[in-house]
Order: sequence, then C-alpha cells, then structure tokens
Amino acid sequence: MFIRKFVWTGVLLTGWVPTVAGADMPAACDPWDAKVVSIQGKVEAKRGTTTHWQPVMLNAIYCSGDSLRVGENSRAAVVLSNETLLRLDQNSAITLTTVHKESPSLLEIITGFVHFISRVPHSLKVTTPYVNAAIEGTEFVVAVSDNKTTVTVFEGTVLAQNAAGDVRITHNETAQAVAGGAPQKILLAKPRDAVQWALYYPPIFTGTDPLAPAADLLYRGRVDEARQQLKQLPGEQSASGKAKALEAIIAVVQNDKALALQLADDAVKQSPDIAATHIALSYAQQAQFDLDAATRSAARATVIEPNNALAFARLAELQLSRGYLNDALASAQRAAQRDAQQARAQTILGFAYLTRIDIDLATRTFEQAIVLDQADPLPHLGLGLAKIRKNNLAEGRREIEIAAMLDPNNALIRSYLGKAYFEEKRSRIDADQFAMAKELDPKDPTPW
Repeated sequence: MFIRKFVWTGVLLTGWVPTVAGADMPAACDPWDAKVVSIQGKVEAKRGTTTHWQPVMLNAIYCSGDSLRVGENSRAAVVLSNETLLRLDQNSAITLTTVHKESPSLLEIITGFVHFISRVPHSLKVTTPYVNAAIEGTEFVVAVSDNKTTVTVFEGTVLAQNAAGDVRITHNETAQAVAGGAPQKILLAKPRDAVQWALYYPPIFTGTDPLAPAADLLYRGRVDEARQQLKQLPGEQSASGKAKALEAIIAVVQNDKALALQLADDAVKQSPDIAATHIALSYAQQAQFDLDAATRSAARATVIEPNNALAFARLAELQLSRGYLNDALASAQRAAQRDAQQARAQTILGFAYLTRIDIDLATRTFEQAIVLDQADPLPHLGLGLAKIRKNNLAEGRREIEIAAMLDPNNALIRSYLGKAYFEEKRSRIDADQFAMAKELDPKDPTPW
C-alpha cells in the first residue's frame, strides 16, 4: 500500500544519530522508564501519587508509578525502557506500576484497549481487574471493560491467569475472563479485528471540506463513527464521489481490495474533477499491484488540483515505488513547496532524500513529519531505515517497531521489521514477522 522499493543492501554504515524532535517533560527518573512517541487528541498523565492530570506532549518521559489516560476519539503510543511498546485506544487508562530493564516489569490496565509488542521473554506482566497476563515474548491485545478482560495473541505466548485458574494462549488465540471466573479460550472468527482501532488510514483530502469531520474520525481510528458521520451528511454529499473515496480508503486498509477498487472507480465516475477521488483510486490500484494505473491516477490528481500537496506527495510515493527517483524527488519537492506543513509531503520527501543517500537531510525531514503527524507509520519506517544506514541498528529497529505499532496490519512494515530482526540475528522472531506479512497480504512479494 505504501513505499515498496528500498534496497536494504549496504544499509549498515557508521555515523551520528539525532534524537526525535519533540518536547520532553521533566521526570524524576533517570534514565526514563517510559516515553510517549505518538499522541492523537487528548492524552493526560499524572505523576506518582499526585492527583493532578496534565496534558502529555510528544516524547514526554515518565517513571514507575506514573499513570496515563486517553480521552474520547484519541490514541497514544508509548515505548518502555524494557524493549516493550504499547498503543492505547480511546478511553484507556494505565499505571506504570514498576518498569525494569533487567527483571519483569509490571503494568496495570484500569480500562480500555492496549496493544503490546514485547519481544523480550518474561519482560512484562500485565494486571487487570479480572485476569493477569504473563508475557513470554509476544504481541498481543488486552481489552478491559466493566465486567471482563479479553486477551488476544498475534505472536508468541501469553499465560492468562487469575485466582480461579489459568490458560495459555498463542498465535491467533483469545482468552476471556469475566468477574469471578477463570480465564477461558474463546473463538474469534477474525482475531486481528482486535486491532482495527489501531490502523492508519492515509489522508486523501484536508482543510475545511464538508467531509473533514468524517476523515478526522477515520484518522483517529474510529471507523464505525466515521461511517456513521458519512451517513448523516446531506443526501448529495453522502452519495458524493468524495464520500465513496473515503469508503474506498477504508476498504484498502481493511484489505478488501475488490471492494476498494469498485468504490474508487465509482468515486471517480461521480466526481472526476476532484483530486481526492483520483488519490483514492491510486491506493486501490496499488493494492492490486497495478502501479502503472496507480501512477496515472495520482498524476491526474495533480493536473486537476495543481496546488494540492497531497496529490503531489502521492505521485512522488508511486514514482519512488517504480524506481523513478529523479521524478519522485521533483514531485516531493513540489508537494512540500505547496504546503510545508503537510506531513505526508515531508514524509515522501524524506524517502526521496533517502534514495539519494542524503541520510542527514532525510533524517531531519522524517523527524519533521513525525511532529506534523504523530500517527503516520511511514516517517518512523523512514527514520528507522535512515538510522540503520548510519549503523544504529537497534535504534533503527525500534523506529520500525513503532511503525508496526502505529499500523499493525501493514504487511510491508512487517516485512521491514522482519529484515531488521534478521540483521540483529534474531532468527525466530524475524521469521514470525515474515509469516505475519504473508498472512496479512498473501499477494505481496516483499516478505518472500
């Protein structure tokens, strides 16, 4: 769906690595126990036993005993010092009970949905009101509601246990515990639906468009609410090409490729003179691996709206995928010239610099894109590749892990993460990532 053509060979060189841009809040612990790497909407924290909640900023650092909570239509991503990443959905609250690098850490989920990536065995134990989860090196989701806790595992193993009993769950298995009962395995038809709220939907239009509220809900992971918003639009708007284009993007991200193409074709037929419909069509065509058609659609969007930064960024992205590096750089520069604050424009410009081995400039550009759009996985992927190019393999791998956390069903990012683990000689978990990429998108040649 996104950038596909970057050669890993020759990536490992030496050099300097800057820190990610952002504003750190003072913390009592040194070194830090937790760092916030993505914020959307309202995210607050309180220190230790204090009662005052304060807004969280990008790259804010926290200590054992601190608490975080996420508001309505909001999300946050956090990196722990013990090689664990977690993503919090709306209306979630956690406490960092104890965080250790050398011994198991303890994290309490009070309510909500939390997605974990923890590759180090026995590094974490999660407590909830109804069941605890002992981690054995894995990726999983914990959902806590009023009277039950559900744990779904995507990779590795989790031991779900409480006073009434325990059960061990592994790949694509789910356990549930209700108040007063032992955890039991349950069958979910689509286990990966547990992270639907965590997916990333690329933008196709911005500004004061009547569909902007629906697009913003989609940007925050609220797919059902976005669809409801579309249904509530006035008749001609709800049936417009732009509305169908937004539905097409939903279908692309949810891997319904045939529906995505049908919706995008209809969108262009209904609204042929709007760039957003052609941008959506380009994503649907790329999902079918028809890069020629996708590039033509993106190029058409730039002709229809020659001042549209997103259209030029999309064209540059596809030109990069096809190896047209000079054209891609020119298109990316045009995108940034039209709107320097457009995150996707900066992201694709960073990839263009990366292909020219201008690593320092690429790094600064990716860092700027992260500040502009903290939910987009692509600048983290790019920053990870840039850091690896500078011989900072561990830091680069961590950025690619963050990218996977920000879009957990993205097969391409899983392939790159598998390659990063391979470079670290972590043969078991690299194979898991390649297998996951194949499962997520069987027709994508990248993991093979």
